[in-house]
Amino acid sequence: MKRLLIGFARSFAKKRVNQASFVFLCLALILHYFSIGWMAESRAIEAIMNGRPGSLPMMALVMGFILLRVTALLLLPGFLLSWIVMEFFEFMRRKNKV
Repeated sequence: MKRLLIGFARSFAKKRVNQASFVFLCLALILHYFSIGWMAESRAIEAIMNGRPGSLPMMALVMGFILLRVTALLLLPGFLLSWIVMEFFEFMRRKNKV
């Protein structure tokens, strides 16, 4: 993650708003919703286990966040792979240019 942040900072410093910045923003959003889902899901499961009223909406919330997490985990490798491929081609372009 640290290398990803450094790569994005270098791209932004050179004013290259390209695919890397888009991929970074998508990753940040996915990870943000992933962490929110984890916290909300644990609270919802705790409420269901304690038998509090309104467990059905809590179960729907849990299922929604599980679906969100699965979606995030499926999209994450694709975003990372596209960023790595894009950086590789950018490196090769700079290498041949010099």
